[in-house]
Amino acid sequence: MQILLDAGVAIYVAMSVALVVWLGVFIYLMRIDAQAKELKRLVLATNQESTPATPRATVEHRTPHAQ
Repeated sequence: MQILLDAGVAIYVAMSVALVVWLGVFIYLMRIDAQAKELKRLVLATNQESTPATPRATVEHRTPHAQ
């Protein structure tokens, strides 16, 4: 264990730890991205299956009030 604290080796240990941390963050973000894409696909598929509601509107002619 003492060899890891040697000045020449310690920098490589620190770089290795940093690399592992960055790889973990990258993998985590890739998994989140894949889950978000799947969720988006499911939402779009659900929206396409349901029929859109037909708009209901009435048009009436209004006359201004005489004062």
